[in-house]
Amino acid sequence: MQKKHKVYLGLFLSLIAASIFSIALVYESFYGIYDLKVKAQEKHYQLKEGSGALKVCDDLVDNKLYKPLISLWLKRHPELLDLKRGEYLIDGTKTLGQILKDMVEGNVVEKLYPTVTIVEGSTFESLLNKFRKSDLKEDKFFEEISKPRQYMETVFADNRDLLEALGGAHDSFEGLLLPATYLMLDEVPFSSVIKQSLFKMAKYMRKAWNDRDPDLYLNDPYEALILASIVERETMLDSERPQVAGVFYNRLKKKMRLQTDPTVMYGLSPTFSGKLTRGHLNKDTIYNTYTREGLPPTPIAMPREASIDAVLHPAKTKALYFVAAGVSPKEGHVFSSSLKAHNQAVADYRRKLREYRNEAKKNIDKEEPSLAGENKTATVVENQTSKK
Repeated sequence: MQKKHKVYLGLFLSLIAASIFSIALVYESFYGIYDLKVKAQEKHYQLKEGSGALKVCDDLVDNKLYKPLISLWLKRHPELLDLKRGEYLIDGTKTLGQILKDMVEGNVVEKLYPTVTIVEGSTFESLLNKFRKSDLKEDKFFEEISKPRQYMETVFADNRDLLEALGGAHDSFEGLLLPATYLMLDEVPFSSVIKQSLFKMAKYMRKAWNDRDPDLYLNDPYEALILASIVERETMLDSERPQVAGVFYNRLKKKMRLQTDPTVMYGLSPTFSGKLTRGHLNKDTIYNTYTREGLPPTPIAMPREASIDAVLHPAKTKALYFVAAGVSPKEGHVFSSSLKAHNQAVADYRRKLREYRNEAKKNIDKEEPSLAGENKTATVVENQTSKK
C-alpha cells in the first residue's frame, strides 16, 4: 500500500513538473515572439495593400509552436499593427518584432521607382493623358479602367468598409483619387497608382465623413466629394474654402442653382481651357449648374483634403454670392449676402479688370522701338467665379 502511494505521488509530481514546464515553455514562447529569428528570403517581401500583421507573421514564421500564440501576442502589441505597404528586405538578421517595426515605420527597400503626381483640381482625363504619353504599354490597364464600377468592386473586394467610405462603387473615377505623388509599383504601374490613390482617399474619407458637422445637405460621402471638387476649382486659398462651401450650402437650402463656372467647363470637356462665353453658360449639359438644379452627377476634379474638410465643416455664413476680388486669384473673393451687394462687387471686379488691361496696354506701348510694328497682345486670365 505504501508503495502504491509512492507511485501515485511520483505520477502527481511528474504531472506538476510537466505542467510547470509547459507553462514555462508557453510563457517563454509568447514573450519570445518579438525576438524570434526569421529566415532569410531570396526575394523581397511584398507587403500589399490590405495585408495585416497577422498575415505577415503567418508568412514569415515556420515554427508551429508559435503560430497559435501570434494572434494573442499581436493584441498585446497594437503598436505593430499599422503597417506600410511596400517591399521589405528579409535577410535573416532581424527578428520578427524588428521586421514588423520596420513595416510600421515604412523602411522599405530603396528602389528607383518612377512617380506620378495627381495634382489637386486636375481631372481624371488629364491623369490618363499622362499615362498615354508614357513609354509603358499597359493595354490591360486601359481595358480594366474602362469599367470603373467593376474595377472598384475588385480593388475593394476585401475592404468593403473602405468602399462605402467613398459612397460605394461608381461609374467614374473622377474625384475619387486623393492628390499626392505616388510610386508606380508592381507589374502594372499605372494600376498601382490608381489603387494607391483610391485607398488613400477612402481612408481619409472614412474618418472625415464620420467627423462631419451635423445637418449638412449631403446624402452620402460621394456627394461630399462632388461638392469638394467644386470648392477645389473655385478658390486656391485654403482660408476661404469653408466660406465658399458655406455659400453653396446656402444656395442648396434655398433651392437656388449653384451657378458655378467650373461645372460648366467640365460639361463642355474635362480638359476645357479658355474663356467661358455666354453661349457656353446657356448650353445645357448634365454638369451645367446654371441650367440645372442641385449637384452635378459626379465630381469635376480631384479635391484635396482642405476642400473636403471645408465641405464637411463649412463656415457659418449668410453669403449667397461671391466674385473674384481682383485680377489675381491670390486676392481671393468678395462674399455677399444680397444681390445688390453682389452686383456692386461684380462692378468693382470689372473695373479692376479694365484698369489692369489698360495698364498692360500702356506697358506694351512703352516697349522699345525695335519692337514697334510687331503684333503684341496682353493675355488676361479672368477668374470665372461670380455667382448670378
